[in-house]
Amino acid sequence: MQNNKKKLNLSSVQLDGSHTRSRMGGESVGYQGRKSSKTSNCIFLCDSQGQMLSMGKPISGEHHDLYNIEETLEEILGLLHDADIESKGLFLNADSGFDSKKFRDILNKKEIIGNIKENSGNGGYKERKIF
Repeated sequence: MQNNKKKLNLSSVQLDGSHTRSRMGGESVGYQGRKSSKTSNCIFLCDSQGQMLSMGKPISGEHHDLYNIEETLEEILGLLHDADIESKGLFLNADSGFDSKKFRDILNKKEIIGNIKENSGNGGYKERKIF
């Protein structure tokens, strides 16, 4: 295992969710209007070369990427811990689906550097100042 860990490129990690159609049903399945079908959603963490590091449990497809993100991130980081991969100091890239103050705060507490694209659709996570 130790030799294989050296092959990981942890200069940055990528976090993303994936909706997968579930034609035959199952436990974690829900309707996703965007896909016009029942889907499952799962959050994945990869190294900078695309090598899968960890993932959260599948959830019902009607939920967005930030649904129960604190618990999902605990699962993902727990698997890293079990594999003796340090999460502190990771540079984590994520798309605008993860743009929230809560998620950024969680990453800060875990000492993970978040590089999250701002979601212009919801005005981003930034709090509005009234002058």
